[in-house]
Amino acid sequence: MKTNFPKRISLGGFLYVAIATAIPAQPLLPKTGPFEPTWESLSQQYDCPEWFRDAKFGIWAHWGPNSVAEYGDWFPRRMYIQGNTWAFPDLEPAYTYHLNKYGHPSEFGFKDLIPLFKCETNARNGIRKP
Repeated sequence: MKTNFPKRISLGGFLYVAIATAIPAQPLLPKTGPFEPTWESLSQQYDCPEWFRDAKFGIWAHWGPNSVAEYGDWFPRRMYIQGNTWAFPDLEPAYTYHLNKYGHPSEFGFKDLIPLFKCETNARNGIRKP
């Protein structure tokens, strides 16, 4: 039985190359906007929309002792996992970050981060009395 398999491969490869070179490659870059990646830029330029203020819409946000390190909600768990390679883009893993900033977790653990959680910066917003 005679087959045209090599001709099909050649034709398929030719079509692939022809189509790939005919379509210009466009980089997948995020669109630029008015914000810089800083807290100041966000606080100065962002206004909460009225529909959000009036709507009955729930968002889960954890603001507590685990936000002291500003390293994500899973920081209290990941700070104890030696060799963990999970990290945000451009950041070191939580264990390495904790080791460099606070010391070894056996000497300065999550229990020692809890007293560092303060909310005096929110007194001006009326969240708590000064």
